[in-house]
Amino acid sequence: MRRRVIRATLGCALLLILALGTAPMPASASGSFTFYGSGDGHGIGMSQWGAYGLAQMGWTQQRIVQHFFKGTKVVSSASLPDRIRVGLTSGRTSVHLRAQAGQVRLWIGHPGGRLVGAIPSGTTWTVLARNHDYAIRRPNGKLVGGRGWGGPHTNLIVTYQDQGSRVFIPEADAIWYHGFSYKRGSIEMNLTSCGDASGCVERLIARLDFEDYLLGLGEVPASWPMAAMQAQAVAARSYAAYDVQHYPIRSDCNCDLTDGSSDQTYIGYNREAGTDGARWVKAVRSTAHEVATYHGNVIQAFYAASDGGHTDSVQDVWHGGNPAYKIPWLTGVCDPGESTSANPWTAPSAAPWSSLSRRRRRARAPRRRCGGWTRGPRASTRPASASGS
Repeated sequence: MRRRVIRATLGCALLLILALGTAPMPASASGSFTFYGSGDGHGIGMSQWGAYGLAQMGWTQQRIVQHFFKGTKVVSSASLPDRIRVGLTSGRTSVHLRAQAGQVRLWIGHPGGRLVGAIPSGTTWTVLARNHDYAIRRPNGKLVGGRGWGGPHTNLIVTYQDQGSRVFIPEADAIWYHGFSYKRGSIEMNLTSCGDASGCVERLIARLDFEDYLLGLGEVPASWPMAAMQAQAVAARSYAAYDVQHYPIRSDCNCDLTDGSSDQTYIGYNREAGTDGARWVKAVRSTAHEVATYHGNVIQAFYAASDGGHTDSVQDVWHGGNPAYKIPWLTGVCDPGESTSANPWTAPSAAPWSSLSRRRRRARAPRRRCGGWTRGPRASTRPASASGS
């Protein structure tokens, strides 16, 4: 999901350090001050590992979601978006399309428009961006149709779902760089930046039914407890629905959301076909249309890998503590689920700061009691997701 760099929190910590470091100090000052913390990610909203632990404790997905998003209700909504556009890759001069389990067809403008050709199952065609059109080449290098196709104002459309087939695109995988397969929806290809000296480049967008989009998310392992995955499905559905309903199509990607960790990790059919993929499909299907709402409105449901035992309030992380940015459902809460032994982010990490007085060295942040266990302040300097297939 969208994970913003926590400049506000780190900036406040730096200012505190500088203030302590420049204040008058006794001549005998020596030693070091050590910050302790645990967790990974921005710490706002739902902790994925916290949801894992709470599910192990017997919590339902509804209770998990409503706990992390304070004051919300999980409801079934009949007013969710019908469709979503997901940016797969951009800035490419060439893209490879491999047909799997049947033929993949290419069209000009829209499905059912002018047919460019059909890629036979097991065959790869290469789509090259030229100055003002696409050059589509067969494995032997020959141009399909003996000519160029499309252009900056005429999209190329890739279809496969209607044939019960899939398309494999190696360039679409910016996570493991192995490539992803796509079974649902269709793919739109745009030519962009054609006025640049280097010529046009390609941009790919998956066009999907909204619920089908969720089937391809790779945010948490499909081996996790069912309630944790169901909570993830509700949070992801809420996050995506809020974005589509509140923001226009993004000009940089011609999409609603991108497929990487800057939004939500979308890995297409690799999720369904991966290890325990059927369990993830069950988690999505069993929570169909369920979202988290506050006063009847779908919320922007942020989540991160691990919160260190207590989530943070949004105004403290991204807005320097300014109360004007307080959001009721993004208020910090205790997270007893974080203590699960499976969580790799529970071990405290230390960051020393030298040349502080002995008095200041003893002035540690207060520790919180949470679900029967004690934790210190959470520390994380890099966003991450608990993604997998």
